[in-house]
Amino acid sequence: MILTVLLALAISTSQRMFPVHAETQWTYSATVRWTEEKTNRVREKRMEWRSRIVDAKSNRDRSVMIIEGFPADLSWYQPDQPLQYTVVVEDDKEVRIGRGTTLDRAREIAAGALEGAFDGDTVLRHPAKKGDCIRDPDIDERSDKLYAWCVEDRLPHNGWTITYRSNPSHEILDLTPGKGLTRFVYEHHGTVASAKVRLVKIRVAK
Repeated sequence: MILTVLLALAISTSQRMFPVHAETQWTYSATVRWTEEKTNRVREKRMEWRSRIVDAKSNRDRSVMIIEGFPADLSWYQPDQPLQYTVVVEDDKEVRIGRGTTLDRAREIAAGALEGAFDGDTVLRHPAKKGDCIRDPDIDERSDKLYAWCVEDRLPHNGWTITYRSNPSHEILDLTPGKGLTRFVYEHHGTVASAKVRLVKIRVAK
């Protein structure tokens, strides 16, 4: 019985999007554009961006990771912005991603998320198929695909392109099993703020 449970856990976690190992590191190529607060000048910068898992825990059903420098932190980039920490929760049914915060706050959220509720965005549900959309229940029902996380396309190796489109902005995420976030795009439709991020390499810790 114990062997059966362990085998099921190993199979389910191996098929998940994000690796569940502390000190796993991603290296991305990033291009960001932002508007200076005082001058309203638009600036652009190309850079190497690194993310890493600072803590990861799993139980039989769920994995919880704290990621330092999640690419979404570049959405409203400013040169002097502090590092942020994002909680990602994944199980066999869905992938949920929180918002960047301080490390102490991320640890509090992660501790509760391993066994209880987590209010991050549900960006993907399994089994997924092209055209699936997940909308926050607090948003009024709509006939379009705005204000919802939608599966836009299938990627090689069972990955998915997921989009969130709204009137003010749009986001694009590429998720690949075992690698996590391999591409991130953010574009604001008003004040200039954008990020284009693509995975260059990943080092999965053991």
